[in-house]
Amino acid sequence: LKTIIMSTQTKPATDSITMKFVIEEIKRCARQNDMLKTSRSVALLRDRFALTAKESQFKLAKANCHISLPHIYNLLKLNDAPKKVHKHIDEGKINSTQVLSLMHKHQEPEELIEDVEVNILMLEQAQENVKVKLQQEETDKAVEEVVKVFNKVIGPDITKKIPKNSFKEFTKNIMKIKLLNLTHDFA
Repeated sequence: LKTIIMSTQTKPATDSITMKFVIEEIKRCARQNDMLKTSRSVALLRDRFALTAKESQFKLAKANCHISLPHIYNLLKLNDAPKKVHKHIDEGKINSTQVLSLMHKHQEPEELIEDVEVNILMLEQAQENVKVKLQQEETDKAVEEVVKVFNKVIGPDITKKIPKNSFKEFTKNIMKIKLLNLTHDFA
């Protein structure tokens, strides 16, 4: 895409071969569902070849790439987002659809950047909560396994008298000891 941008800066905007390359790039990016790269290429049609959104849609349809007019408008809008927002999308911290949703709420770039960063923090916190919950579920399963083993070895009558919290603490301690032994083995 950078090569295409550079070549369009040195050649006249009417160069149909370069436009074909841009259209092929749009088709490729659209097939990969990469909205940000697609938006950059669609913006080239607007900026370098002075095509309107409707003309871009027509050219793309002629090349067997059917992108709706509202989607082209959204791609152009996404391309016009601040570079900091593009960076967050490229890093996978937030996706293009979420950014477009936020863009419909904000007109000022600073507000958009702030809202995107707040949303990224919320997404990261949600991911951390999921990790903690999964770890807790794994610990609970391990405790259940220890209880089953104790039931077989000691007998269910005795294990019923031991509070579950004791089993949980006992299991956590066993897991810590195993981890310490593993790290000691590698040292």
